[in-house]
Amino acid sequence: MIEIRSMTATFGKLNNETLTLQPGMNVFTAPNEWGKSTWCAFLMAMFYGIDTSQRAKAGVIPDKERYKPWSGAPMEGRMDLIWNGRSITIQRQSRGRTPMGVFRAWETDSGADVPDLTAESCGVKLLGVERSVFQRSALIRQSDFPITADDALSRRLNALVTTGDESATGPALGRYLRDLRNRCRHNQTGQLPQAERKRRELQQHLDQIDALEAQESLARGQLRDLTDRTHRLEQHLAWLDSRDAEAKQQRLNAACQARDLAKEVMEEAEAACKGLLGRQELARELDVWEQRQHQRHRIEGELAALGPAPEPPRPPEPFRGMSPQEAKEYVQRLSREEAQQRQKQGAASLVWCLAGLALILVGLALTFTVLPWGWILSLIGAAVALWGIRQRKKAAAPLPHALGSLDDAQLLVQDYERGRQDYERQLNQWRTQRQRMELRQQSLSQEESGPTREELTAKIAAWDALDRARKEYQSASTHCKALAAMAGDTTAQDPGVRDVGLTLDREETRRALQDNSRSMNQLTRQAEQCRGQAMALGDRDTISATMEELDGRIAQLNDLYAAASFALAALESAENQLRSRFAPKIAQQAGENLARLTQGRYDAVVLESDWNLQLAAREEATLRPAKLRSDGTLDQIYLALRLAVADALLPEGTPLILDDAFVRFDDTRLKSALNLLWEEAKSRQILLLSCQNREQVLLDQAHLSVL
Repeated sequence: MIEIRSMTATFGKLNNETLTLQPGMNVFTAPNEWGKSTWCAFLMAMFYGIDTSQRAKAGVIPDKERYKPWSGAPMEGRMDLIWNGRSITIQRQSRGRTPMGVFRAWETDSGADVPDLTAESCGVKLLGVERSVFQRSALIRQSDFPITADDALSRRLNALVTTGDESATGPALGRYLRDLRNRCRHNQTGQLPQAERKRRELQQHLDQIDALEAQESLARGQLRDLTDRTHRLEQHLAWLDSRDAEAKQQRLNAACQARDLAKEVMEEAEAACKGLLGRQELARELDVWEQRQHQRHRIEGELAALGPAPEPPRPPEPFRGMSPQEAKEYVQRLSREEAQQRQKQGAASLVWCLAGLALILVGLALTFTVLPWGWILSLIGAAVALWGIRQRKKAAAPLPHALGSLDDAQLLVQDYERGRQDYERQLNQWRTQRQRMELRQQSLSQEESGPTREELTAKIAAWDALDRARKEYQSASTHCKALAAMAGDTTAQDPGVRDVGLTLDREETRRALQDNSRSMNQLTRQAEQCRGQAMALGDRDTISATMEELDGRIAQLNDLYAAASFALAALESAENQLRSRFAPKIAQQAGENLARLTQGRYDAVVLESDWNLQLAAREEATLRPAKLRSDGTLDQIYLALRLAVADALLPEGTPLILDDAFVRFDDTRLKSALNLLWEEAKSRQILLLSCQNREQVLLDQAHLSVL
């Protein structure tokens, strides 16, 4: 018998808040987000602790994270209760990263510790059932009404219905047989798989030893072959050394002869250059000679570019045979003559104009007396005046000679005079340049004395030949010394070295020797590794003896596994027959509860082995799955089933907790549910949490005593 008095929690949104309870029915009506679900989780945590092994998955937050105090304080709580007539206080506190990991239980009045209660056994001792059984039977929430299969729940129901108590002899025997089978053969951890794996490993060791010994034998044979080939290659290399020594001596003799010949050529060249100026002086003289030649060619080019003397300008046609001065005097004379003629013609033209004017005046005067004759006389006067004007214009016309007008003649004379001046200036410049070039030619001709270009070139070639001879002699001497150093002492060659028939050159022979050396080292290491690995795997006789022992053990384990499998099959058959007996009892109690909740509408309930319900109403002839009913009816069906399971499994006095369990109940069925709970509250404490006040109103109307 257990009765909760009060709970104080620092848990989730609860910050050192206290909830006080009384015996029997306790109803708490509060809005959403008040903390109803948090109080339910806190009650579970106080009895059974926080499961720290939970991990976030599929959107589900572990309790250790979900109910971490919002205030930042450590997660902790306290509960005062009555257990078997004793006032007990239990407390859980956090330590480090373990939420509510520190547990203590003591007598409320005396403060003495209660050793029967520990952090692990608290829930089972006080409530009489495991965590999962209490959660699936006594903790009723609208979100998880259906009952799912659970090993602990099935074990308790099976033991209770089949034996009348909660002994677990049958399940324990089944667990023992399954454990025995698992110890014999369970994936990779059973004794049979381990023994078989050990035997396979030993067989692999024997196979590996055989393979390693075969590899070692093969490596030793290849090593012997490589040793023989290495000896032949060394003999071939010695024969190549002897042959190369002879070739080096021949090359050395040829180089010495070439050196002596180069020395003779050098001495002849030195004799040819004896008494000559130095090469640099000869080169400077040749440069001077080349510069003079270059200047001479340049002057000749300039003379060619200067061309012949400029030609005098031709006089204009009217002045042929005249000089510019004579043409100018001729035009001036013509200008004077023309001016005199113009003067004479102008005076005559003036006389005629005056005579015509006089006739016009006389004619105009006569028009007033004798009209026709006056007009005639005026016309005659006008004609005379016009004739005089025309004569004046004739006097201004061009001269009657080939020159045209005097202005044109003067322009021709000016052009002729300017052309003559340009000619004289150009002629003076041409003469000056030609005289300067001729003077430079004379100067260069006077400077040309001494050896000719051919002589200078021959002397320079003699010095060049001497220089080449000295270089060739130096090169031949160096080459001879180098060959002498390379040849070394050829007298120490072994005369007994012979050709072994190989066609490799020296580089190929050395590469072959290096390859053989590497291969021999590798084969030696490989043979030693094979020997070491074979020794590390163990002795062949010892491994064979161990395999024989394992064969006997495997046979014994196979017999034991077969016997355990046979016994487990017989036990499971017996348990299935016994398990079929608890379903009718639970179904009967659930049917009675459902009939009261629905006013007798549903009276036939069948509970299947997987906890699925089949039921029918009074007017229905066949059973149908419960999940086909309405949501509200489905909640009532599972409430009836949970109450039946609680009556069957929970010890007397174990409290029931309902969290928003009646949200989808109508008023009539809610009233029936409250009556059913009221009767249940006579033998156990009930905590009813709701977000609506219908439960409180109905209880008040029935004059029930509530908190």
